[in-house]
Amino acid sequence: MKAKMNRKTCFMFITVLLGSAASVAAQTSHPLRRLHSFGGPPDDGAGPVSLAMGNGVLYGSTGYGGSWNTGSVFSLTPPAVEGGAWSETVLYSFPATLDQGSNPYAVVLPGKGGILYCATFGGGSTGNGVVFSLTPPASPGDAWAARALYSFTGGDDGAHPVALIGKDGVIYGLTNNGGASNNGVVFSLTPPSAPLSDPGGSWTPAVLHTFTAGGDGAQPTGLVMGHDGVLYGTTLYGGTATYGVAFSLTPPASTGGAWTEAVLYNFAGGSDAALPIAVAIGDDGVLYGPSLQGGVTGGVCLAVGCGTVFSLSPPAPPTGPGSAWTEAVLYRFTGGRDGMYPVGGVAVGRGVLYGSTGGTSTLGTLFSLASPASPGGVWTQTLLHTFKGRGRTGDAPSTGVMLGSGDMLYGATNAGGVPGYGTVYNVKP
Repeated sequence: MKAKMNRKTCFMFITVLLGSAASVAAQTSHPLRRLHSFGGPPDDGAGPVSLAMGNGVLYGSTGYGGSWNTGSVFSLTPPAVEGGAWSETVLYSFPATLDQGSNPYAVVLPGKGGILYCATFGGGSTGNGVVFSLTPPASPGDAWAARALYSFTGGDDGAHPVALIGKDGVIYGLTNNGGASNNGVVFSLTPPSAPLSDPGGSWTPAVLHTFTAGGDGAQPTGLVMGHDGVLYGTTLYGGTATYGVAFSLTPPASTGGAWTEAVLYNFAGGSDAALPIAVAIGDDGVLYGPSLQGGVTGGVCLAVGCGTVFSLSPPAPPTGPGSAWTEAVLYRFTGGRDGMYPVGGVAVGRGVLYGSTGGTSTLGTLFSLASPASPGGVWTQTLLHTFKGRGRTGDAPSTGVMLGSGDMLYGATNAGGVPGYGTVYNVKP
């Protein structure tokens, strides 16, 4: 019997349920560098949950820590000299009143003018989460200004936002719950028509799709936008086999029209992927993502599987919209040294995918998957780093990896570091 869990429960499942198995991947030498160790409350955050990059600066949020242990937003500025120390600044600590939300969860988005956007899983006027902005100060050293852009009611508008992306000033996102069937929604927030002259104007919310827990899926978990403005994502549950779906949302032909949802693939479980948790899009329009379950079953993987990395390829011309997408499982985790239970999304490089896992006989891994030399060949997995519970470099990855300039990978851990509240790291594959 499959037990339903929300995204937060999934994260706990990933990082706590550990196992061991025979090695199926050799580790190569890829030294990991710790950029920051979180100090915890009251002066620093703890348990980082998101990362983004803008103009070479890392921005992120922590699930707890800060002045009132309800989370923080931070920046990490690279050193002026290569090899120097990165400089962390706590931009905002969530207050005890929770009016601006609590426990930030979704990715921080660097916007125009240095404004940051973030979402909190809880807090707000009804406790169902908030999307807010952080505006940099006019003078160095002054405080960043926080403003709630929208507070979710838990009704048809959704509850507990878990993902954000931005395009042309509009914010798009997912909620884990809420909506007509309480299975989550895809939403947008449109800024005031003249945001620079009226920075206090109201943002306009819209529900683009409400999930029903039927064939369209339930509890959305990942969202990206293609070059054509189409949104792509995954749901943790729902679909014909109830193991989740990959979906698209096509914008209307005219302003004010309805967005059109299409199910691209129903995940089947077993040796197939199950419970997809995110998607990334390649230059060729192929979607890539990890699944929390499915793949290798039995042993440490139990009956549910240790997770996979999959691809979804769009129909080739001259087939048109509505034609079937082609799914392939690129890798099945074994629960040995290669890891189990992927965390976050994958980063798409030049013919290589990068990602992290949250559970093995150690405390997580970083891996790469190289595409085959010829179509239909086998993808090659390489273990880049194993977190071994030794603390200083971090333990238990809490985000997927992000690909920066020079093919440098960045990520965060939920634990470890000094004094043990998690880290931000980078590694050159």
